[in-house]
Amino acid sequence: HVGTMLTTAGTDLDRLYAVNVRGVFNVTKAFLPDMVARRSGSIINLASINAMVAGRNIQGRHYEAAKAGVLMLTRSLAVDWARHGITVNAICPGIFATEPNRIWAEKNPATIEAYVQTIPMGKLGEPEDLGPLAVYLASDAARYMTGAGLVIDGGYTCL
Repeated sequence: HVGTMLTTAGTDLDRLYAVNVRGVFNVTKAFLPDMVARRSGSIINLASINAMVAGRNIQGRHYEAAKAGVLMLTRSLAVDWARHGITVNAICPGIFATEPNRIWAEKNPATIEAYVQTIPMGKLGEPEDLGPLAVYLASDAARYMTGAGLVIDGGYTCL
């Protein structure tokens, strides 16, 4: 939607960058001193599949830009802090049946159904599907993984 890009307020972009990129930066900065002192730690950021692929039927592009910023910040921080025993990774979910998305789906049933049709697993992810991935990334089992953006999207980005 070219028109949406032209009408998107800069404040929308600023807000998404403030929450996503600046928020990740500030939280990381707050926790790094203790992690460096311990010579260990695991930072897990929340990006999106839209950090890697343009969303279908998403208006504007400020969401993708902000999430791409989170993913690149994740990779950059991974390089900077690996020598201190700190891993930095991102979870990149597709669309999940969160409360806001459920409300949105009730108001836009045809749109959500069309989206679900593009997911090979044929359904939205459930929030509890994210927990095991976060636990893995925080565990010693992922001690050699850093700078990764792990996709969890029911196969959406495979198509």
